[in-house]
Amino acid sequence: MNGGYYVLPSVAKFDSSGMWKWKDVLFSRHGNLKETLLWWLDHADAGLSAAEVSDTLDLPAYSFLSQSHNDWKIPRKKSQGIYVYFSHTPHIFEQQRAERAKLVHAHAVDQIPSDREALLILAEFIKHPAASHEQLVRRVRRNGVVVEIDHVRNVLIHHKLVEKHDGFRAIEALNRHIEALGVSVSPKTLFPNIPRVPLCAWRFQRTQTLFVWCPS
Repeated sequence: MNGGYYVLPSVAKFDSSGMWKWKDVLFSRHGNLKETLLWWLDHADAGLSAAEVSDTLDLPAYSFLSQSHNDWKIPRKKSQGIYVYFSHTPHIFEQQRAERAKLVHAHAVDQIPSDREALLILAEFIKHPAASHEQLVRRVRRNGVVVEIDHVRNVLIHHKLVEKHDGFRAIEALNRHIEALGVSVSPKTLFPNIPRVPLCAWRFQRTQTLFVWCPS
């Protein structure tokens, strides 16, 4: 793919994506490495991460993608902590970003922890809205419940808690998990002190089973 090898057209047996591998050499109908990568990025439904590029091109993409982003002006955006590379074409770029967001949300739905675990994650998020995912994991584990960082990330993504001060949405999510448990949950167990949510003109009040908002 870098022009170091040549093959007769009658010999190469390209697949439907225009690729053919002979021993350790990968040939592309689309041209050199840059041209081949750009073709794949134009035709990827949701863009491609470095790992996905590596799988697609059957070579370590980490060694050239970072430099390619600068030299070839390939658009990239972070998704779940990793860079995803997209098409140069504006309308394809927007479609790919929307599709990537759908994939992230679908993955989060598939990986949602139990209602009890989600309840504890949300409680810690409400009490410590500025905490990182790693810090939330440690706080939940102090309650004797083992959760992983993916559990925390996916609960927050699932409930669209992308803003640190989105306390009202977090309370609604908390209530849904309490209802799903179908058991009485003591507010004092989750909140020894009534928390106040930053940037919100409402205060948090405990009831017997659910948590509600009322004017301060």
